[in-house]
Amino acid sequence: MTLSKRIQEIFKRAPFIQELGVELVTLEIGECHTKLMIQPQHLQQNDFVHAGVVMTLADHTAGAAGESTLPEGQHVLTTEIKVHLMRPALGPELKCHAEVIRTGKNIVVVKATVTGIHHGKEKVLALAHVTLAAISV
Repeated sequence: MTLSKRIQEIFKRAPFIQELGVELVTLEIGECHTKLMIQPQHLQQNDFVHAGVVMTLADHTAGAAGESTLPEGQHVLTTEIKVHLMRPALGPELKCHAEVIRTGKNIVVVKATVTGIHHGKEKVLALAHVTLAAISV
């Protein structure tokens, strides 16, 4: 199976990601771009995008970038995620770019950046550092 099809399958086989509406935009080895069109169910009580949605976008995008560096038959599983929420996330769309920092034998480290419109300009809303375990299923 090609790398592109493998990663597309990750998005298709994840019901929570499908429910949120996270879309794969582009993929290269070690890099992944996604987007999410903001819907009312993504919001918290103050009409900002819920932090859990932002973290999920960063986590899943990082996972796809990380898995793209592994041989077929190996997958990733998040072991640690640290997210810096820098600004309130607003719509209409969030974008995420994840880039692998290092792929080791058992661990993949990825940086994910979530951007969106803030006061009329595209700004960084959150930065995440994600540690993934390389596993065989």
